[in-house]
Amino acid sequence: MATILVVDDEPSLLSILEAILQEQGHAVFTAGNGQEALDLLQATTPDLILSDVMMPVMDGYQLVQQIRSRPAWQHIKIVLISAAPIRRTPPLPIDETIAKPYDLDTVETLIDRLLGPS
Repeated sequence: MATILVVDDEPSLLSILEAILQEQGHAVFTAGNGQEALDLLQATTPDLILSDVMMPVMDGYQLVQQIRSRPAWQHIKIVLISAAPIRRTPPLPIDETIAKPYDLDTVETLIDRLLGPS
């Protein structure tokens, strides 16, 4: 079982991913933007973060910068999710990307590949 933080400003997507990941046995936390995610990271350190790119307050790119600037969070796997092409210049210190719309099998396969089977 992994601890996963899902970050997205669309409540319906948060709910669906949370339910599916919990059903697979993962502990799941959710945040509606990058700042909320950083606030949660003060209390818990997930194994994986699945984050949307385009969000209000703090977007996914800014969230990645904040996470990677802190040594205690360097080990966290990060996956960015976006309907638009994900900016790759400069190279992002992330582990993977997922394009929207995505299917849940793709997410499950990616989690297994990054963290091992649940």
